Amino acid sequence: MDLRRLVAVLKRFWVLVTVGVVVSLLLAALALVRVDPANGRVEYRSQEQWVSYARIFITQKGFPYGQTESSGQANTAGLAPNAVLYSQLATSDAVKSLAFGPAGVGGEVEAAPVLASSSSNDPLPIISIAGIGATPKKAKDIARKETRGLITYIAEQQTRAGIEDSSRVVLQIVQQPRYVVLLKGRSKTLGILAFMVSMTAVIGLAFVLENLRPRESRAPLAPTSATA
Repeated sequence: MDLRRLVAVLKRFWVLVTVGVVVSLLLAALALVRVDPANGRVEYRSQEQWVSYARIFITQKGFPYGQTESSGQANTAGLAPNAVLYSQLATSDAVKSLAFGPAGVGGEVEAAPVLASSSSNDPLPIISIAGIGATPKKAKDIARKETRGLITYIAEQQTRAGIEDSSRVVLQIVQQPRYVVLLKGRSKTLGILAFMVSMTAVIGLAFVLENLRPRESRAPLAPTSATA
């Protein structure tokens, strides 16, 4: 397309283009936000995702990791594999029901064992709990409730099984969900697409009107010399 012609057409129909820009911006805004006139609120259509982490230490009474096995303490080698099992239980329906009740999670929860290193698949006796929510406060709240729900669930199962206190696995919170990280921002793709489609239609209409305009009169012929 000839750029000079494009600029000329847009200048000629500047009123149409100006109105088109305003309408396009309005459509882009409505694609990103939802207006609730009844309650006088404006809300984003897409939500952000924030994540907050908590950590649970799998141990036993008396802190067996502080003593050697020869001191008579329980063998700690069997505790690390529990992190794999408990991380699966953490996202089970039973634990989520216990943690959040009938209202549900209101977001997402994830759980995984903490690995010994980035190059190792060996788990440590530590579980990482991730709470994912639409706001930082919600993310921390989900992680906190999920952590307490898992600890309560394990304790209830131990009680039902009649496991003595001295033989029980103990879950200790070693990291509270104090910090949050933005996991995913709001998508602006729909708003940009709405603006581009609308402006394309406006420019197309301007060219249609340009083509419908009557052709300008041709320049008059050069005057002939006067006859004698």
